[in-house]
Amino acid sequence: MENKGFLNKVSQNLINGDVIDNQSKFWKIINNEAESVTVDYLLNYQYQDLASIKSISMFNSSGLALDINAESKSKEIINENTIFLNPKYKRGNLQKLLLKRKSVRKYQNKEMTLRDLSSILHYSFGVKGNVEIAGRNIYSRFHSSSGGLYAVEVIIYINNVKDVDNGFYKYQPISNTLHLLKLETTKEVENCFSNNVIDVANSNIIVFFFNSLENIYLKYGELSLSLMFIETGIMSQNLHINCLNYGYCSCDIGGFSKKGIEKMLDFNGITENIIYAVSVGKEKYDI
Repeated sequence: MENKGFLNKVSQNLINGDVIDNQSKFWKIINNEAESVTVDYLLNYQYQDLASIKSISMFNSSGLALDINAESKSKEIINENTIFLNPKYKRGNLQKLLLKRKSVRKYQNKEMTLRDLSSILHYSFGVKGNVEIAGRNIYSRFHSSSGGLYAVEVIIYINNVKDVDNGFYKYQPISNTLHLLKLETTKEVENCFSNNVIDVANSNIIVFFFNSLENIYLKYGELSLSLMFIETGIMSQNLHINCLNYGYCSCDIGGFSKKGIEKMLDFNGITENIIYAVSVGKEKYDI
């Protein structure tokens, strides 16, 4: 075991009482002296009960997933609070963009155009085409999704975008629109990142990924959580690459007040959960 020496060193530190943090907790978990939701989940990751097996089989044979996909358009809201996006295609070199990718936490106080926002959102999460399957109009997007259910959705906090009021907006991929959820000041959002080094005040947008647990759980059961995390990772990578292609930088954010953001959005915290966040802005260079 490659980490044996490290673990022995950690155990010695614990004996000496030098470590009182996650190292200590991890060692106690390994020695069955403490509980861990993460470890419990990993140990049971390969387990699928009979109900899940039946549900997966039913979804595959009945075409129910196709129905959910086809009906997703009807859930999008078009009214006076909806902003229609107008993306512009820009060719990019994937290898060069990947070489440029880095986490950027400090931003210039520079306005983003609505056209740039439209392009980043559309080519990261939007619909790239549709096809008729068994009499249903099925939408495909720029990212993959378990069973085509697209159970991870996107909410944007807009902070500095031309001609758009600051606040939370839901991205609606099929109509390629933003629907206003709530106007919000930057200071209130900043408070949810108080223990982080992310420059929220000078960012252009913060992208929040949230789950629609009911849609995916009905098919995948206890496998749903890991599938949603994987899908979120795919979506965030799309976002990073598209931000670079349109001249912006970004940073993944794990440490923020999840409950604080959910409270602002009036989420119930049960079937509606913020999973992850990514900040976006123009890079600020140290002089």
